[in-house]
Amino acid sequence: MNSSAEILSKPANRPPQKTNGGYLFLPRSLSRGAFLKWLRRTHAWFGLWGATLGLLFGFTGILMNHRDILKIPIGRMEPKEIQMALPEPKPADPKALAAWLGQTLNVDTSHARARKEPGKTVTWNNQPVQQPASWQINLRNPQHLLSAEYWEATPSSRSNKAMPTCCKP
Repeated sequence: MNSSAEILSKPANRPPQKTNGGYLFLPRSLSRGAFLKWLRRTHAWFGLWGATLGLLFGFTGILMNHRDILKIPIGRMEPKEIQMALPEPKPADPKALAAWLGQTLNVDTSHARARKEPGKTVTWNNQPVQQPASWQINLRNPQHLLSAEYWEATPSSRSNKAMPTCCKP
C-alpha cells in the first residue's frame, strides 16, 4: 500500500502553469487576432515608408556628393561690384536708398533689410578718428543677392550684386 512517504516522493502530473498572454509583454486581452492583425499591418506600413525615405535620402545624397563626376549642371552666381554716384538730392534714409537702388538696378527691394549704424570714434594708428555713419542694405532672393553700403561722408554708394547665370534677364 501506499505510504505517505511514497506519495510525497512522486511528483504530481500537473500541466505547466499558463502565462498571462501568448506573446511577450502583451496581456492576454491584447493577444487576440484583431489587435495582432492591426499591429502587423502598422509595422509593415511604417517599415515600407521608412525604407522609402531611406532610399530617397540615399539617392539624393549620392547626387549631391557626386554632381561633378556625374556632370549635373548647377546654377552659379555671377558676382558684380558696382560703385554708383548718388542722385541729387541724396536719399534721406536707408529705405529711400534701397528704393533708389531697386529702380536703378531693376530689382524688387520691397523685402530688403536696411540698417543704419551711427557714427563713432575709432582708434586707427593710435589716433582717435571719427567714423561717419553708415547704411547697409541686404537683399536675398532666388534671382538676386544684393549687398549695398553707403558712408554718409562719401558722395557714392558701393554695391555688390550677384545673379545666378541660369536666370539672367
